[in-house]
Amino acid sequence: MARSNGLPRRFAGSLVTAAGLLVVLGGVLAFGLMARSGAASDPAGQQTELLRLEAQRVSAERSYAVKRWYVGRVEADQASDLGFERSGLLRGIAVDEGDRVGAGEVVATLDDRRLLAERVTRVAERDEAAARLELERITVERLDVLKARQTVSGQEYREAKSELRVAEAALARAEAAIAEVDVGLDKRRLVAPFDGVVARRFRDNGQVVNPGEPVLRLLESSRPRVRIGVGPNELPELAVGASSSVEISGRRFPATVAAILPTRDARGRGVDVIFSIDSELGEIKEGDLARVGLEREVAAEGFWVGIRALAEGTRGLWSVYLLDGDRSEVATVRPVAVEVLHYEEDRAFVRGLVAHGSVIAADGLHRVAPGMAVRPVLARDLEQAAAALSKLSERSR
Repeated sequence: MARSNGLPRRFAGSLVTAAGLLVVLGGVLAFGLMARSGAASDPAGQQTELLRLEAQRVSAERSYAVKRWYVGRVEADQASDLGFERSGLLRGIAVDEGDRVGAGEVVATLDDRRLLAERVTRVAERDEAAARLELERITVERLDVLKARQTVSGQEYREAKSELRVAEAALARAEAAIAEVDVGLDKRRLVAPFDGVVARRFRDNGQVVNPGEPVLRLLESSRPRVRIGVGPNELPELAVGASSSVEISGRRFPATVAAILPTRDARGRGVDVIFSIDSELGEIKEGDLARVGLEREVAAEGFWVGIRALAEGTRGLWSVYLLDGDRSEVATVRPVAVEVLHYEEDRAFVRGLVAHGSVIAADGLHRVAPGMAVRPVLARDLEQAAAALSKLSERSR
């Protein structure tokens, strides 16, 4: 009884083992067939889909432009602290800060009552001198008649002529005194020397001011200027009368090089350059920061690459990944050392053993390694594909 039960159990175990072997063998055969099929489709043993890598074609250059920014300040073309030539009581200020005035406009006056009273006195003195002069002329005319008749002495005649000259001098002196008072009255008025804007008011009505003490600060409103210290390397690129542009508060204004000053800064060896702006004070303010960008050509052989095309090498060196092969087929990645001569925000000018027209990797350097096979796609082709896709999308709408 026990023997008849043992035979079926061993037979069942053998069947399970055979089935497992058949499954394993089938998997091995299937893997072999797939490998053979893959080998037949790709004899070289390469992957069917290569990595598509953005690339750029380099162009050899003999120079590059360096642009540097220099900062300065806005100034009025003319700025004057207006004051009186004589002391006196400030009677009236006709303008306030921010007002625009024209050339010749009276902006402030001093009390002139004392000068007006003095002028009345001087006029009376002039009239007295004129009356005396008239009397002396009549006397001389009478003596001329008597001298012709020889009834007057020579001494008396000479004294009369002398008195006439004294009277003439007295009249001239009186008229000069009146003119001086008139000048003083005119100086009691403060006149704007040019068209401008009142920038500051230093005094108020009723105060006594001294000669030359500032009362108002006037800035010329038309054609302000910018004073900027320019470095010695960029100075040869400038010439008086040349057109330029100045950036003030994020806005660009057309400008002209008005003057290049003949002195150098002792610290930076720069030279102050005056730029005349085609604008007015109002939209820009005196003291605003301004900057100008100046370009200078530097002679050097090399080529421009994007910043993402540079890979950091050993010992502080840089390299680019040269793609050997035609751009429409498979290319092999090969690093080439380069020297960075100049860099900007998104590109750099480098030199190295890269021929004109060579294709280098423009981006995605972290996904490749030396000797790796890739399919390069030039940035120009990417732009054309994006444009075609955009047109197709517009048509579908």
